[in-house]
Amino acid sequence: MGNLSNEAPAALAARRIRRVLSQPGLHAFEAAYDPWSRLPEHGHAGPFFTYVLRGGFVERAGHQVRQCSRGAVIFHDQESHTNEVSGAGTVSFNVELDPELWCELTDGVWSSAGPSLVLLQRYRSMR
Repeated sequence: MGNLSNEAPAALAARRIRRVLSQPGLHAFEAAYDPWSRLPEHGHAGPFFTYVLRGGFVERAGHQVRQCSRGAVIFHDQESHTNEVSGAGTVSFNVELDPELWCELTDGVWSSAGPSLVLLQRYRSMR
């Protein structure tokens, strides 16, 4: 796995959790990652959304590479991936849903219409 830039080697991620909201079936948090840090290969147990608030990162899942910058909404459903944070660092709002709640909310069908608006509303409710 290569670096985002030749300017600095990627270091293991230094993450700071700033705010947390937990409700039955839902865990949401704001996370900040240091510049040039990386998250080794990992996955999420259930449906997981990331809304990029500031900065950016590159996500790699198999042969797929995603540039994730401010305003991006990334959805994970159990695939394994790595993350490399840009030189600006990154701050994200993350929402993890209980798989049973996810099925109830979507009737088992995922629709990509409007996830960024929903995530922004949840983030603002944490303030």
